[in-house]
Amino acid sequence: METSALDSSNVNAAFQTIVKEIYNVLSKKVMQSQELKKDPSIGSKKTVVLEANRDANPEEKKDELALKSGCCSS
Repeated sequence: METSALDSSNVNAAFQTIVKEIYNVLSKKVMQSQELKKDPSIGSKKTVVLEANRDANPEEKKDELALKSGCCSS
């Protein structure tokens, strides 16, 4: 947009355009900030990988199962 301070052409319109753009940018940032406050887990997720314990003794597992199964096991 072309403006002239000498004859004040389009100065007011340019000012209003700049103010509207600043308002739009700040409004978007405020809304994004409020969304992050609603769900704090966004961006802070961690992946956990569980693996089987391969060092365990198979006989110990049988003993554990026998203790857990009680009197009703077949």
